[in-house]
Amino acid sequence: MTEKVTIQTIDNHIYFYTDFIDNESCLNLIRSIRELDNDLRNKFANYSLYKDKMPVTPIWLHVSSPGGFLYFAFSVADNIKQIKTPIYSVVEGSCASSATVITMSCKKRFIQPSAVMLVHQLQTRTEGKFEELKDDMRNSELAMQSLIDFYKRNTKLSGKKLSNLLKRDMLFNAKECIKMGFVDELMV
Repeated sequence: MTEKVTIQTIDNHIYFYTDFIDNESCLNLIRSIRELDNDLRNKFANYSLYKDKMPVTPIWLHVSSPGGFLYFAFSVADNIKQIKTPIYSVVEGSCASSATVITMSCKKRFIQPSAVMLVHQLQTRTEGKFEELKDDMRNSELAMQSLIDFYKRNTKLSGKKLSNLLKRDMLFNAKECIKMGFVDELMV
């Protein structure tokens, strides 16, 4: 059986096109980012005796995904913040749910003219005994608050606007994404 390739690295561009954000796709993305970061820093270290003066070539992270598991996306976001090389995201096609966490964590954030984004409240499925359901509700509230806090830090939306927005499953075009602060600018 042939494995479906969801991550491609071409020069200083990483293309993360995945049907579902899970532990495997996120681990592969983190590995690709860290390897490219290491390659770029080593390449430019030869041009300067002083690392703080080396040329800054960003990593371009192109993302198209309907989303998936929130905490795996948070893991990628945390790793992106730790990388020394600046990472710029480019929303391509559709970027939804937890995929927005990845794109919004980058230093600069772009969107293709025909791309769309979707943010929404946490979605989960649970079954079990009553006490397990109560535990899951507490865990879900924690995850939801983490998501709200993340969006507050990384968008232009107030808490009230954000709460109302997350109750819906609506697509937003490039212009709307820029206005709300999901991305910084249009990719032209």
